[in-house]
Amino acid sequence: MKQFLFTLCGILSFTIFLNTDATGQSGCESAYMPFKQDVFYELTNYDKKGKVTGINRHTISEVVPTANGYKAAVSVDVLDDKEKELTKTSFEFECDGDVLRLDMSAMLDPSVNESLQGMEVELSGDALQIPSKLSPGMELPDAELEIKAMSGGVKIMTIRQSVTDRKVEGTETVTTPAGTFECIKITQTTEMKMLVKKKFKTVSWYALGVGMVKSETYDKKGKLQGSTVLTAFEG
Repeated sequence: MKQFLFTLCGILSFTIFLNTDATGQSGCESAYMPFKQDVFYELTNYDKKGKVTGINRHTISEVVPTANGYKAAVSVDVLDDKEKELTKTSFEFECDGDVLRLDMSAMLDPSVNESLQGMEVELSGDALQIPSKLSPGMELPDAELEIKAMSGGVKIMTIRQSVTDRKVEGTETVTTPAGTFECIKITQTTEMKMLVKKKFKTVSWYALGVGMVKSETYDKKGKLQGSTVLTAFEG
């Protein structure tokens, strides 16, 4: 049984420029993630007051062809608010025809990641799907993730996260420290079951060939709880 030690990679965080060999692959040349080796991007997490809580620096370490598209491997340096390295981790995403599939663990709240530091983590569930062709009003598939956290082979806790009500709201121009991007805006409802049940709304902006440019999380009263912003992109 394969086990993973991970942190929030924010992913929702990410995209991949297409490998020049991939430009002929239907759908993959317009994915909402980058598919080019050595692309670097940085996602910075903020609390509800705009204070930096952590930084995730991603590098596309490998891009390989699959039967229906391409798969990319990403290495991540996880830093605290003072840019001190906390850990290193990795994840994968893939383009299957005209659909991007992203590991749900990339969408975890930073506080959950912190609670799992140093534990053995076993993941199962669905991939988060983002079609390359999106239009306002489109509804996207739900997804679920189950996390079993263990220490010394003994299960400590089980965390379940579900993402529902995913909808494409429209297009917007978004400016961040990494630049100005034409984005598609997606909203969704996320429910987290750990010791207690927590439900919140997430609004995210994605750009073609760049991935997630910005994401904001709101509580059930509509109050901002935190955000993630693309603060650097090189590739």
